[in-house]
Amino acid sequence: MKIDILIGLGYKGGVENVVNLTAEYIASSGNQVRIIQMIWIDYSWASSMVEFHKLADSGEYEINDIEAFSARYDELISASYEPDIVFATSWPVTVLVARKSLKDRSAIISWMHGSIEACSDLKLGGLDELSRADAHLAINRTLARQLRDSTPGEVIEVSNPVDMTRIVYSENRQIGKLAFVGRLANEKNIPFLLNALRYASDRWTLDVIGDSDEDGTGVKILKEYCDQIGVSDRVTFHGWLDNPWEALRDSYALVLPSEREGSPLVAVEAFLCGMVVISTPTDGMIERIIPGENGYLFPFNDTESFLKILTFIEEGKLPPISPASCRASMQHLEGDKPLVDMWNKVMDYYRRSRRI
Repeated sequence: MKIDILIGLGYKGGVENVVNLTAEYIASSGNQVRIIQMIWIDYSWASSMVEFHKLADSGEYEINDIEAFSARYDELISASYEPDIVFATSWPVTVLVARKSLKDRSAIISWMHGSIEACSDLKLGGLDELSRADAHLAINRTLARQLRDSTPGEVIEVSNPVDMTRIVYSENRQIGKLAFVGRLANEKNIPFLLNALRYASDRWTLDVIGDSDEDGTGVKILKEYCDQIGVSDRVTFHGWLDNPWEALRDSYALVLPSEREGSPLVAVEAFLCGMVVISTPTDGMIERIIPGENGYLFPFNDTESFLKILTFIEEGKLPPISPASCRASMQHLEGDKPLVDMWNKVMDYYRRSRRI
């Protein structure tokens, strides 16, 4: 089989990790795989074990210039081969690029990792573009329902894989140590977390691991905000770390105050490390958190509810959650299990749809 993974943009983060793990697994199964990035921003993130190509440099074309991107994809195909399957990921417009180049000759499978509505708001495509896909990988049940209700393609429910080499399991978890890991983007709602911290007892501190942009202005703004509200002595910004879990081997809980999350890989990694996860009820997290067993949910932007969770943990008013319990809740995602399941489902769909 010849497989293309067509991604809109690649930089640092969970989506890129998932793409690399998937590409490496498919290649290890004897298939020919290449990662193709629509817009190159001069950052090498793709696995060295997989063939990589770019279609255009940053600023060369507008995102919605499907004709131009498809022409570049045509050139690549003409110089090499046509794929049997294209995974069009991250942005709905990647489906259109693949469809225009390949017509109906290849199976085009969308693979959204975030909110369709957010992509639509950013002019990266929406349900109309996704309707051009033959099938869809759905990483949570909410996305699966939305795709079934609004598009004609078959929906394949999957879970994202985990890089087990990053997992640092520890039972030495100290109540009072909170962490955030990820891009410091607006939808992650970091100011909410910083502001809430100033009303928590002095026992609670926060480690922030991740970055926001190449020039560091986002981190600078957050640090200035910490100074303004008086929590700078309780917040440590580490920047980007290749493996954040090494630095968090004694942290008690990962906090995700996000406005939206598809299926945050960082939460699954935290569970497997033995950390509690405290999160807003995003589509991805309501399927991962079992309250009282591996974490807690609090309403969006509800400081009072979030602080109540911290207070009850500190005062022992909530049943203790053990690191072993957190890890056990995600044992079905350990190793290659998600990849084996995903690939078997995709191959089953391909054989049925192509009548092989």
